[in-house]
Amino acid sequence: MDIHFYPTYEVEQQWYSVKTLRGIWNIPPENWPEVVDLTDLQMQFQLHEAITLVRIPTRHPSKNFVFKSLVRDVKYLYHELKMLLSMEPHPNIISRPLYIVTKRCRFGGKEGVCGFILPYYPLGTLRDTLSHSRCGILPSISLRDQFRWARQVTHALIHINNSTPGFYPDLKPDNVLLSTHDGIRHATLIDLEQRGGWFSWSPPEVAYIEYEEYIATRVECKPVKAKCTALLRSLIPDWKPLTQTDKYCNSERGFSSAWLSLTQAEMEAAQVFMLGKLLWCIFESMGSINCGIGIEIFRELDWDHRFPEFRSTPMELRECIRSCTAGAPEWKGKHRNIMRSGTKLFSVERLGKEFPEGSAAETKEAARRWWREEVGSAKKFLESRVRSKESGIQDDAIGADVLLLARQRPGLVEVSELIGKAEASLLQG
Repeated sequence: MDIHFYPTYEVEQQWYSVKTLRGIWNIPPENWPEVVDLTDLQMQFQLHEAITLVRIPTRHPSKNFVFKSLVRDVKYLYHELKMLLSMEPHPNIISRPLYIVTKRCRFGGKEGVCGFILPYYPLGTLRDTLSHSRCGILPSISLRDQFRWARQVTHALIHINNSTPGFYPDLKPDNVLLSTHDGIRHATLIDLEQRGGWFSWSPPEVAYIEYEEYIATRVECKPVKAKCTALLRSLIPDWKPLTQTDKYCNSERGFSSAWLSLTQAEMEAAQVFMLGKLLWCIFESMGSINCGIGIEIFRELDWDHRFPEFRSTPMELRECIRSCTAGAPEWKGKHRNIMRSGTKLFSVERLGKEFPEGSAAETKEAARRWWREEVGSAKKFLESRVRSKESGIQDDAIGADVLLLARQRPGLVEVSELIGKAEASLLQG
């Protein structure tokens, strides 16, 4: 094929120099790593759009590292860099960057920060390990490993909540890396961009706001965009659409309006919700929850086993997971109505029939039904919260129900204690 390069100079225009970032952030000088130039990196493999496996021949000729960089939404890259440099280290959270990477811009000669270097974890993600174990590629995961990972991720969340970042909004097996020390596999939490997570992992009180944001920023119909924008601003007065070319501004807690609209207690409850789903994945040895209809349906293996069905989770932890995920629509029997068979998607009603190949229209209609219901619930939730905000009285509609269930979730410390109690009972009793 012919490949044509198209220059995007606006990316370089969004970059700041190290000197500028030092002036913006109040971070001790000793927390800042050395600087390397982009030309010093030697690419080995492109692991992800934002993640490149590299070597630095002039410093570490035979060692692999991860180079994280973004060509869009640079504000999230800088926010994560700030979080990593300012937060106190924790054994189960990715370390501070080993190097900051700069590149000389074509206009003006600015040395802009284009990314940073992190350690490379060759064992990969928790999702990889769980999925490969389920498929038989890797051995079955021991209960001792499962409890260790559950404890370590929970402790990492507690540390983040007690630190400057204040919350972690993107918990899923993809964002947990595994490494081996003395023959024992440990979990490490990554990705501190604080931009939010997948809809299927977010609790209703977050996902409903994100639905409306998506419509307000990406749907072409102007009247629909206007209505969603007005509703969002009724709940979040300073709400404004974010674009991929926004220049970075110093934000204390990221750029997710949905998360920042929550109180601190609500934020913790929302994180506990995601933790509950992660615990389900760990103890059911599942790399994904197989819920919702979105981009993840193309990235996950499709199983007949999906959240919240328990098959192998110890009885001592099942009630903990139920409590953590209070408010999940799956507990009320709502499951994705589209499934994958081979490389194609089918409505659940069509699967099992003799000739599913002609069901494209049915699949589309099933997706429409799903999203009509989801968006309808989101609208009712926001309207309910707006009425409560204006009157000072909790509305009896869907908003009250969602928040009431959220308040029934345990705290992170309580979850840690429940995990420890179950572990002691099963492994030490």
